[in-house]
Formats: sequence, structure tokens, C-alpha cells
Amino acid sequence: MKRFLFFVFLLYSTGDLASQTLLCSQSFEDTSSDTWPYNATPAEYNSDGDIWGIVTVTDDDNKYFNPAPDGDRFWEFYDIDEIPDMPVDQVAHLTFETVDISECGDCMLSFSYCNRGLDTADFTAYAVALDNGTEWDEVEQVMLPKHSEYKSEWFAVEIMLPAEAQFCRLRFSVSADYSADCGGFDDIRLTELPADYPFLNIAAPQSGYVADAEQSALCVSGTCTNCVGRLSWSNLTSGLCGTIAATSEWCIAALPLTTERNFITVSGTNSSGIVTADEVIIYRDPGIVIAFTAFNAQRDAFAFAALSEIPSAMRIIFSDEEWDGTNFVSQSYEGDIVWNSGSGLAPGSVVIIDFCDNTENWSASHGQIESVASRRMDLAMSGEDIYAYLGEPREPLLFLSALSTAGGELAGTGLCYGESAVAIPASQSSGAEYDGPRCGYDFYGQYRPLLCDHDNWKTLALAPNAAGFAAGDDPATASISILTPEIGNFVDYTVPVIAVSGTVANAVGHIVWSNAANGANGEVAVENPWSIDNVALEPGENILTVTATNSADNATAASIKAVRGLLLDNSLAGAITFTAFNSATDSFSFVAIHDLPQDTIIRFTDEEWDRIAFGTGEDDLVWSSLAPVAAGTLIAITNCESSATVGATEGVVISGRLSISQNGEDIYAYQGIAAREPSAFLAAVSTGNGDLRGTGLHYGETAVALEKNPTAQCYCGDRSGVQSWNNYLLLANNSENWSIPAEDEPPWGSTTAFSIIKAATVLLLR
Repeated sequence: MKRFLFFVFLLYSTGDLASQTLLCSQSFEDTSSDTWPYNATPAEYNSDGDIWGIVTVTDDDNKYFNPAPDGDRFWEFYDIDEIPDMPVDQVAHLTFETVDISECGDCMLSFSYCNRGLDTADFTAYAVALDNGTEWDEVEQVMLPKHSEYKSEWFAVEIMLPAEAQFCRLRFSVSADYSADCGGFDDIRLTELPADYPFLNIAAPQSGYVADAEQSALCVSGTCTNCVGRLSWSNLTSGLCGTIAATSEWCIAALPLTTERNFITVSGTNSSGIVTADEVIIYRDPGIVIAFTAFNAQRDAFAFAALSEIPSAMRIIFSDEEWDGTNFVSQSYEGDIVWNSGSGLAPGSVVIIDFCDNTENWSASHGQIESVASRRMDLAMSGEDIYAYLGEPREPLLFLSALSTAGGELAGTGLCYGESAVAIPASQSSGAEYDGPRCGYDFYGQYRPLLCDHDNWKTLALAPNAAGFAAGDDPATASISILTPEIGNFVDYTVPVIAVSGTVANAVGHIVWSNAANGANGEVAVENPWSIDNVALEPGENILTVTATNSADNATAASIKAVRGLLLDNSLAGAITFTAFNSATDSFSFVAIHDLPQDTIIRFTDEEWDRIAFGTGEDDLVWSSLAPVAAGTLIAITNCESSATVGATEGVVISGRLSISQNGEDIYAYQGIAAREPSAFLAAVSTGNGDLRGTGLHYGETAVALEKNPTAQCYCGDRSGVQSWNNYLLLANNSENWSIPAEDEPPWGSTTAFSIIKAATVLLLR
């Protein structure tokens, strides 16, 4: 993406550059080459993890940044709103002193920057003033793109200054108000270019241009100065390349395009051998038409219909990030899903993306989700936007559709509510589904306005409907849905079988059912409504699937999760209590204060609690006792950062994971029929002053508040010698009885079980 201030070029320079004159530079290395003085507002501060100043970075001791572009030091910002003397507007500035360039020729200003984790209100920006008296609030401020990857990359910015400029002043501005917000600046240079320096610019098309689906070749044109011989061009995507004469106004009449993202580069050389280049990114519209058909925040699932053929290996990006009319705002708690069409998709097909908040369990009914662990979407019930587009994550080139339960911004997307995007009412923000016709029209495109009309949607509490769409003479696609049990249905462990029922349409033959937990399966006749009376359940989570087939033998499936376990009495806050917390090994432990019956289900989450409900950005873990657990038994949950490695010393982890943070964390233990739907809280441990209001828990009694930011702490108090199990609640929930685990102990501390002294029986003889 080009960014312009007066004239901005992307320059690749080779050959003899000795004729360039470095006017001044600053890389924060405190060497003789650092000649550009600067002032910081507020002053430098580097304490308690809140940074505004110069730092040294290596691959080993700083997990947030790659090595600095110039040397091993750079200017870093990290959680700067906590810094003393911060300005009222919470914006920090790094201002470089004036440089007189009145006697210089063409000059180029360059620097490198990086940032990560910036949310909606945060930004990094720069401003350049070309005189020595203008106030900064009169100078245009250029926002730098936000980046949200775990490891920050450095990006170079080069700015050509006009020949008539008299002075150059530079200022960086930063707003970052959270501990995950950080970034840096480095390698700031002001260079005078030689008189014969080559300049090359692609004037048309601009980067981000989307060519029509029928446009297999494109005219690319621009200007160049001081270039000799021939210009070289290439499309890095297709591998095609060529040359044209190096005229001051040049044109490539028919540069071939692919249906993918096209990286086009044009380069030229001056008589001294210095090479300059410019590039654009062009996309050729593949003519894909899709529309959303369902949204379920409880299940973290959504569905869309292909209203045109989708070619093989086509990648569609789905983001629940907020769009501000120009860019995605890169909030650290939002995410992306990259779906690949695989062998391709026929028009009328419906794709269900299921459990998209968990990379271990997510699935796609057609194609596949590209398995990148950092990409997932945790859909919010309190208002959510999903954008579908072509390009790269957070770098859209062509928007395809959108679904919003929060009135998401469509400016700059080319989409329109009611035509190519659907706005779901807030009353259906936890789940909604298209309920209009799926057959009876001659062309697939005729379904698009119907799908984008919220009046054709109904509240959805189940898995999305997988029924496809029919056009012309195509047979109607079968549809099937499960009405009972409801999603997340909780079944008492003493009940071995349940009934499953629902509706079906356009199906022939039989309805086939299966339970992935135990392999049980069968079939029933097609009737509306249909019912399966004796579906056997296993302890823990059961995934029940029903499948219907239309006359063309095209199958449609629906699935639901039922949990078989035991809910403890709602009054049993304190049925367990935490005994260890270890963020270094992602482990924790708890002890049973009461006997836990067979198949007891306990849920754990490190999500924040707001007195009424849990949030949506953290993780969940489900543990089952499997067999009866006696009071006093210690249970450790180990390696819980990944659902692939998590284990339990007693019972079993049925599903999920917890990535325990050292920077203030809360873990709640509770019971409920579904994740983040507590019916009874059992215990809590907090290193971040977690909210207990509305939980029935109390610090010092049924919850423990530890010191902030510990790596590992465990209960080190008495484990015997008391006469009541409830006495351990007061001991274990007193932070003074916690300490760092001994070197010869496991990460969760002592493995010794708890016991009580039973009162002696006195027999009176008369």
C-alpha cells in the first residue's frame, strides 16, 4: 500500500550509492553516527514494564520484537498510559529538531517502525513540517498501519521531500493504553540524493485496484526520471516478466493478470547503476458471490451460501474485527478465519464454519480452514460484525459480504445492507438464521437480496442449517435441523439415553444419525417432524449428527452437542478450592472439599467476569471426575495451554485449554450446561483482583487473591490436623499460606492429599 506525503516512492537501490549524502540520522545507538537530536514528551521512562524510551533488543530477551533494523537499540513504547507525567490526551511525542535543507537538492526522509496489539483508539503516526515555524497541530498527521501479529515486524517508510523545501522537521506520535500495546521507531535518516538519482512511479492503476473478472490483462503506466535503457516489469504471482523503453512517460499496454493477488513491480536504472523500483498490488475479481445464512455466537459458528461457482484453492478471509471505513482497527481480542475452497464449490452450496473459537475443534462442512493457530474468531453475543473478503487477513482487496448484529461500518467496503450485507436485530444477537426460500428461483443471484433482508431471518439456538439453494432445474437441497435437545443440553449422568427430534424437508430415503462419542448410529424414516427415541450417551460431551439426502444424493447434516454429567447442588460454593497457580507451566491444582460423585463436570475459565456474564476473549476447560472422588483428593491440571497436551492427575479433561497469563489472571471454577453459562460458582483464584460480585464467592473464604503477576504459587499450609473439611477453605483461601513451589516439587507444589482428624467415639459404661 502506498502512503503519500508530497511524493512517496518505494525505492530499491543498488549500485554505487556513495554519491548520496547522509545529512543526519538517529538509531539510538549513542554513537557518532547519531546526529539528529530529539525531545520526548513525556520524558523517557523505563520502569515496572511501562516503557517510553531507548531499549536494547535481541532474539533471546525480548519476545515482542525482531532485532532492530540498525544496531541493537531502538525507541520503544509499551503501555505508555501508565507513565508518570503523561499528557492529558494520552498521546506521547518524539520530536526531532529542525534540519536546514535549503541548500540541498532532492532529499529523502526514511525511518522504520513496528507496532502490535493496538486497539480502536490507539495509533502510531508521523508528521513532517517543511518550515521552521509551523505549529504541529497545523501539520498533516499520517497514521501508520496497525499490526497485530505476536512477533512484530519492522516496516520501512520512505518520503521524498520537494526540492523547494527549506527545512525538515519530524515528529512521531503514539497512543497506546494497555499492556499489550507496544511498538517502536528506529533508523531515522535524512539523505540528500545525487542529481542524477533515478525516480520511477507507477501512476495507474493505484495499489489495491480490482480488475474485472473478464480483464485478463491490464494497462500499467507511470513516469520515470534519469532512467536509461529499458525498464523491467514482472508479475511475481504469475512469474511473467518483460521490458519496455525507459521513456519519461512509459506504458505497459497489456500486463497479464491472474485471478489471484498480482504483485507487479517496475524497475529502472540510471547511468551510474543505481536501481529504483515501484510496485502495486492488483487483484482480479474472480466473480465470486456469497451471502451469509446463519450466525450462532453461543456455538461460535456461522454459515454462508455460494451464489456462484467458487474456483478451487480460492481463499476467503472472515474477520470479526471492527472496520473503521478505511482499515480494520486491529483489536487484539478479535480474530480471523482463512477458508480455502479446496477442490472448489458448486453454486447453491452452504458452508458451515463450526466452533471457530477453537483451533482444535473447528471445522468446515466444505473445503477447509487453513490451520494457523493465531487465527480464530470468538463470536460475541453482545454485538458482532463478520466481514468476508478476498486478500490477506486484515488487508482486504475485495469485500464479498458482511453480517452484523452491531450496525457494523460498511463505508469503503462497497457493500450495502439489504443488498450484499445483512444487519441482524440486536434481539437476535446471540444467534440468527435465514428462514426464507431456498428453491423456486431461476438464478442463484436472485437469493442474494433475500439473504440480506433481516426480515427473512429468525432466532437460531441450534447448529446452522446446512440446506443448500436450488436454481432452474436443480433438485431442491435437503434441509434438516435438530430441535431437541437444545445446544449444550446437560443430561444427568444416570440417564443413559435421550430422545432427539427435529424437522426435515426435501429428503428421500432415511435420516441417518450417529454419536461420535461412542460410535452409536442408526437410521429412521423421513417424516416431519422426525424423532429418534434411544440415542445412547457417553459421560462427558457427545456430538450428535443427523444427515438427510435429496433426490440427487446430495447430503445435508446438522449436529448438536449434549453433555452427560452431574451438576452438584447449587449451594456448594466451596465444593473445591484452588491450591496452585503456575503461569510458567500453564498448570493449576485444586482439592475436593466435598466428595465428588462419579461423572461430576466442572468448568474452568480464565475469562473476565463483569458481575453478570463472562466476556468473550479468553479460554475454557472442562474436567470430569469419571469415578467418585473422595474429599481431600488433590487434582492437578497440567500443560493446559494446548488441548493437545493438557492432562489431569485425577479424572480427565474432556475438552478445552487455558493459557494462563502472568500479567494478572483470574480462573473461575463453576458448573453449568454450557461454557460461560454458570449455574453455580465453586471457587476462584486471582492474581488480577477478579470481580466476585454475583458469583456467591468471597475472597478469604471460597476464593483466593494472590499477589499480582506471580509466575508460580501454591498452597503451603496444613494438610492434616483439622476436624472439618470446611476449615481448609479458610486456610487455602488465605494468600499468606501460599508460596513459591520448592525446587523438588512439581509445578503445582506438594502432591500430599488433605485429611481431617475424626472425632473419637466415647463409649460410656454404666
